[in-house]
Formats: sequence, structure tokens, C-alpha cells
Amino acid sequence: MALTSLWPRIGDLPLVVESCAFETLTPGPEFGEDAHSTRLVTLSGAGQQGVSEDITLFMGDAPELPLAGEWTLATFADHLAGLEQWP
Repeated sequence: MALTSLWPRIGDLPLVVESCAFETLTPGPEFGEDAHSTRLVTLSGAGQQGVSEDITLFMGDAPELPLAGEWTLATFADHLAGLEQWP
């Protein structure tokens, strides 16, 4: 059985982003001083909410990104690819 990508089937699905929120989760001391910071990223829009995890080496505030708008998954991914996300 050949594996095929789902992207052609889901790339045109609509995505509405009205807001984006970040919550930093600080690792406990048992993980040592080299532990990575983790942030929960919440996108909200059209009465829905999606939460994901961003594991990063950067401590501090998340960059302000222009994410609000009406997208497809494909156009949103293209938009993210064009943004400066790592100051």
C-alpha cells in the first residue's frame, strides 16, 4: 500500500484566526538549568479554539505575529513561512 500525503486533501480547509495567546510553562528545577522553555499557543476564531505546544530555546516574550485573518491551511502555512519568527 502506497503512502500518500493528506496535504492535498486538507490544504484548502478554512481557518479563521481572531486572536493568538501564549502561555509560558517553566520547567521545574528537577530538569536542570539547560531545560527548554515550553509555550502553549492558542489560536481562537469562528467560535473555535486550537492549542499547540511550542518548544523553544528562547526564553522571554513571544514575538508579535500578524496571524489574524481568514485563511486556508495552505495560505496560513505560506504566511507563517514568510514571517520573521526568531528574533
